Amino acid sequence: MATARAAATTPTFTLRTGLVLALLAGVCWGLVGVLVVAIALMLVTGAPVVPSLGAGVAAGLVAALICLFVEGGWRQRAMAAGAAAATLVLLTAGQPFGLPADVATLAQAVSLAVLAACLALLIGYVMGDVTPGAMRRYAFEVVVIRLLKGLGLLAFGVFVFLPFYVMVMTSFKSQAELLANPLDFSM
Repeated sequence: MATARAAATTPTFTLRTGLVLALLAGVCWGLVGVLVVAIALMLVTGAPVVPSLGAGVAAGLVAALICLFVEGGWRQRAMAAGAAAATLVLLTAGQPFGLPADVATLAQAVSLAVLAACLALLIGYVMGDVTPGAMRRYAFEVVVIRLLKGLGLLAFGVFVFLPFYVMVMTSFKSQAELLANPLDFSM
């Protein structure tokens, strides 16, 4: 009987921790954020953007860890945004979207700022007031549902907005311009 009681009190390894959720949220939002912002930058500028997915994941992880371990609201988000932007710039040698600095400089800077701010805000929203340690099942499920809801809303928004953007951009081009380059949706 003593061995059954000892086995029942032995701690078990669980994936239901705040650290695991932070890593999951960071990877998901970092990857999706870099892809969405790079595609938007490509559509707006017409430049051949090559997003760095690894740097995006690393930036998401850094932002998620800051949101997990640093207390506070806007201070926490600002630190996460700054760290995400710095991570993207450092890991890509100053070319977070694969473009040289002299190509669409303002658009790249705005895209980087939007990406870093969105990463910090979205990861901060998903994580809420999660702590690094073990979590109760309900709190764990709330965070996972927030993550899936955000990703679903983003996918829905892209699928709704993209056809309208293409329709509006092609309506401003002449037939000769469309025949010369049918995939140029820049302004």
